[in-house]
Amino acid sequence: MGEAAIAKLAKKWLTASGIKSWLEDMKGSAAAVMSAASALAGSDFPGRVLIALVVDEEYASLGAQDFVRRHNADACILTEPREGRLVLAHKGFVWADIVTTGKAAHGSRWDLGVSAIVKMGKIITALERFDEQVLRNRTHPLVGPASQHCSMIRGGSGLSTYAEECSLQVERRPFQARRLNESCKNCEKWSGVRTNGHRFATYSNALR
Repeated sequence: MGEAAIAKLAKKWLTASGIKSWLEDMKGSAAAVMSAASALAGSDFPGRVLIALVVDEEYASLGAQDFVRRHNADACILTEPREGRLVLAHKGFVWADIVTTGKAAHGSRWDLGVSAIVKMGKIITALERFDEQVLRNRTHPLVGPASQHCSMIRGGSGLSTYAEECSLQVERRPFQARRLNESCKNCEKWSGVRTNGHRFATYSNALR
């Protein structure tokens, strides 16, 4: 694509919708990237520049992950708008799904029922303590402390029934990659609940 065509497309993207959020999110950034590539194409830049306009920017970054598997680079510039400020680092994230299991029984059968929600309560308390006492002490000069929070929880099937299952979704914001089973070990250490008796899965997009 020639310089004139890129400039025309960039202008179209910048003005097509008339919605300000287009400029504040990645549409304006994509136009800026194409304009920069057009300028570099006519220069004596000695290296190679790859443009990555990929999908899934807001969720699991599947497009970016596929791109870095296919291409190597010495450096990367992300054009997420930051009010004109240059940002040199950012936190990655780890999403964890934790499921505790109990034993369903009628609410009157305390001798049979085991509440999965009670087990999850211990894990939530442990994760909160770990966040406050450990993660907040892991700091980075550019992005500050690591952190985590319990995002969503669901469990139980009725008021008169011991909950057979309880699920929790947790997000951790680290500033460097760590082993994904660290969260599992944290639960065991801080709550006394053996997580190998429950289901535990993680998805990571932590920086490496």
